[in-house]
Amino acid sequence: MDPEAAHIVLSQATCPIHILTWEACLLENYNVTNDWRFNGPLADIHSDILDLITKPEKKLTDAYGSETWAPADAILMASFLFPEDMILKEEQHRAYVELSGMYTRGQVAVERVDLDLPKNVHFIVKVNETAFQSHILDA
Repeated sequence: MDPEAAHIVLSQATCPIHILTWEACLLENYNVTNDWRFNGPLADIHSDILDLITKPEKKLTDAYGSETWAPADAILMASFLFPEDMILKEEQHRAYVELSGMYTRGQVAVERVDLDLPKNVHFIVKVNETAFQSHILDA
């Protein structure tokens, strides 16, 4: 990661910036299971790309013991392509990239106190997992 580049993007962008929070992908907010991914309807679909990623993805999920299948990049992409279906809750805040922190360099700092500063980031905090499953199966 390049913290300076991320800082420039967040501070200078003139178009909307959308960030999918990791919390939106955690079990309390999102519930698509690994069982659905590896044994459900997605397991019956075969394509070169899906076949290529299934084995290493299964190995990783087995190693970490997670029950939730949360491919954040795919969830974010589905949110861009189908925002009306996918995004259930979004928050707007001012965000910065920490450049000088000894332990937090590169971290996105979110200003949650309502100051009179422009809100430069749309944070996706809750997605529709049923819509995600449907869009994945249709892809």
